[in-house]
Amino acid sequence: MLKQLKIENFTVFSKADLQFSSGLNVMVGENGCGKSHLLKLLYAISSENTSQGKKPNAQKPTKEILEHRYVEKIGNVFHASLDQLVKQDMFGEVDIDYASGSTMTDIIQHTPLTINLNYTDKQLNTNLSYSDEIKDPLLLWSTTNVLTPPKKWDKVTPVFIPTRELLTIYPGFISIYDNYYLEFDETYRDTCLLLGSPVLKGKREQQAKEMLKPLEEAMGGEILLENGRFYLSTPNKGKIEISMVAEGQRKLAMLAQLIATGSLLDSGYLFWDEPESNLNPKLIKVIAKVILHLCNNGIQIFIASHSLFLLQELEILLEYKEFKKVNTRYFSLCLEDSGDVTVQQGDTVDELETLVLLDEELLQSDRYMETGL
Repeated sequence: MLKQLKIENFTVFSKADLQFSSGLNVMVGENGCGKSHLLKLLYAISSENTSQGKKPNAQKPTKEILEHRYVEKIGNVFHASLDQLVKQDMFGEVDIDYASGSTMTDIIQHTPLTINLNYTDKQLNTNLSYSDEIKDPLLLWSTTNVLTPPKKWDKVTPVFIPTRELLTIYPGFISIYDNYYLEFDETYRDTCLLLGSPVLKGKREQQAKEMLKPLEEAMGGEILLENGRFYLSTPNKGKIEISMVAEGQRKLAMLAQLIATGSLLDSGYLFWDEPESNLNPKLIKVIAKVILHLCNNGIQIFIASHSLFLLQELEILLEYKEFKKVNTRYFSLCLEDSGDVTVQQGDTVDELETLVLLDEELLQSDRYMETGL
């Protein structure tokens, strides 16, 4: 299980130390506060720690193997180079003497971007430091990567679900992605690969069917993959091309397919960016319940949201007997006037001092009362 993430000078964060629960981890905040950045960073490193170990004749983790693999994976997941992810205002101005062509100092070392990801199994801990420095009067930059690799590979496969559904773009997407430049980050490709995996058979198939019941009831049918295309098979209308299904149902269908293939069934990580996106309140309630069922099955879940409705629904369900054992952790990301984002965290929503979602809800309620309606 992921236990802790410590970062410095990463995108909008000067410094943050996040302590995770083994069950549900909820990151809330306004747009632009770095919620998606945290999910993508966690996914990129955990994904590399798993995929490298699955390669034929995989060697033990070493700095030589991983030094560039982490940088490449993080870059692909963010669709940006690592130097673009360094917090921008950390760089000071460089004083240059143009007459002599030299800088004030021979070497200007910038505060590095650091990423420390810790697990309950300490042998999986991973530390990465990245920095730029100026080494000569011509302002040529060099890059330094300092890496402490894990002592073994992780066996748990992470899943990343982006904001939009992927079933409609699935046909041919992986082939096109691998051969052409597309404006999609690598989480889209990774998830499409999992969506195309064979569905489970045998004992685990029965376990998956129990998880699928509420999703299939909400969708009005079951998801099928035939000849590279997805369909919704319904009792009354037969097979419906997935593009003809409402977007909210397509999001449920994507989750159902990941459960049916075993990618989301037990002992895994799920990173889900805005589960509530394009869902009505009725479907958000279904999603909230499935999320907690996944936690009960051993999935460690990280979601980024700015939906007060989803947050409240999760809080209600956590009072139910069947979800009482789900461990939770909440993170409130707050954008300060300085441009930094600070993180407040606690095991319950009540432990968060600042919750912008709640503030805005109360302000809207006050405005409504003032209208006299």
